[in-house]
Amino acid sequence: MCKSKISFQSGVSNLTKHVQRKHLAVNLVAREETEQQPQEISPQLPPSSQPSTSATVTIPISTNPPARRYPPISAFLRRDCNKIKKDIDDHIMNLFIWDMQPFTIVEDKGFRDLIKFAFSNYVLPTRKYFANNLLPGQYEAVKTATMAS
Repeated sequence: MCKSKISFQSGVSNLTKHVQRKHLAVNLVAREETEQQPQEISPQLPPSSQPSTSATVTIPISTNPPARRYPPISAFLRRDCNKIKKDIDDHIMNLFIWDMQPFTIVEDKGFRDLIKFAFSNYVLPTRKYFANNLLPGQYEAVKTATMAS
């Protein structure tokens, strides 16, 4: 499997642990549970440290793929980044509308640091983005709602 040298003087537990940790694709099965022919692995030790008796370690190897033990990485990622970005943009837009803050606040160092601290993956748009893209949409939404009522 690999060229690692594992101590096996009194048992094969070190070898078993090595295979379980480093070779996840190998499925170790007890001898009485397997019907396959076991493969023999003969550890190679340097001639000076080779014991006087010859030892052969038998490890039955299954060719089945390893069972998934951990959830996929996608389970830890944010599901809908565009929705989160839109929500943050809308909340910043509400800061301009409700609190009458100037659009230039998005260029202030303190505000940029606050947003970077609160939302490390969020890229803060420019003031022109808020003024030219989001403000007209908000205006039309309020205008439509006002005319409907």
